[in-house]
Amino acid sequence: MFIGAKIKEIRMSKKLTKANMAEKLDISIQAYTKIENDATDINFSRLEQIATVYNMNVADLVGFGEKASYHHSTHTGHNASVVNYGDNELNIQEKYKSLEIKIAVLEERLNTKDNAIAQLNKLIEVLQK
Repeated sequence: MFIGAKIKEIRMSKKLTKANMAEKLDISIQAYTKIENDATDINFSRLEQIATVYNMNVADLVGFGEKASYHHSTHTGHNASVVNYGDNELNIQEKYKSLEIKIAVLEERLNTKDNAIAQLNKLIEVLQK
């Protein structure tokens, strides 16, 4: 399922209109419709905004309607997900999840572009005849 279809399905389940969403995101209804129709590339910050409106996190939004495709576990008895670098702590598990979300978004965008290319190739074939 493409991200736009997921966003639309969640919106409808929450009984929100396109106008409601456009207002909450501070964009036009036409711009919001393009998001649901996968007619525009959606960036990560926009996904975060939509997830916030839906009271969910981006990972749940991107994975909506699909089984989780990853598992993360530590094999040590202590907390191995936090690494200390002087005064800065890097939470590896959170960074890992964030990167997986970004990968999922990019894969979704690639699928959308592949479909657009396929449609354009069909159009070229029709026009050449």
